[in-house]
Amino acid sequence: MKEIVTKINKEYAKQLLRIPESERVGMRMGATSMNFGSRMHALVSQMLLALKSREIVDLAIEAIENNEKPIIALQRTGEAMLAEFVTGQNEAYDDDPEAVAREFTGVELDKPITFKDYLRRTLDKVLWIKETGRYGDVSKRRAEGKELEEAEERILGLIDKLPDNLPLTPLDYIRDELARHRCWRLCGSVYKWRRNVEGSSQQ
Repeated sequence: MKEIVTKINKEYAKQLLRIPESERVGMRMGATSMNFGSRMHALVSQMLLALKSREIVDLAIEAIENNEKPIIALQRTGEAMLAEFVTGQNEAYDDDPEAVAREFTGVELDKPITFKDYLRRTLDKVLWIKETGRYGDVSKRRAEGKELEEAEERILGLIDKLPDNLPLTPLDYIRDELARHRCWRLCGSVYKWRRNVEGSSQQ
């Protein structure tokens, strides 16, 4: 993706040279794609927590049964990932964070959102390019090419090999699994999911 975006920006640079210098001030012509590095850091951190979530629950239950009061401290709640997945990162919500909680509270799903679901969505988002033209017009298009298609297919195959029960928001999974015990959830996030009695997932 980096090579594709760089190639597009070289073409924009040529166009910019043909524009009078007096008109170039403040001009933001160019192409961008998702920052893969920062996104990967967040994904890895959350996945490591998801992999440990079942063990955390077992250790917490063991401690409770021994009349202890375990404290589970997490660096990430996963709220941002959950909100992004449910809204599809709709631009209508970019300037109004409260819209996520307002519009999606009470939404019921057939099953909890798993890490595999999020990885598939993220892979698709990585392949999109955003371009800003001379007059500030913005357009988006999906990158194409045989190598990209082969890479996408290979990555999807690896995602499919992951466990089906990896929770996207481990904090909510842990809270849900410990529901029969007296426990408290102390954090700033307001957007979460819980399992209904029937087994469906509610946001």
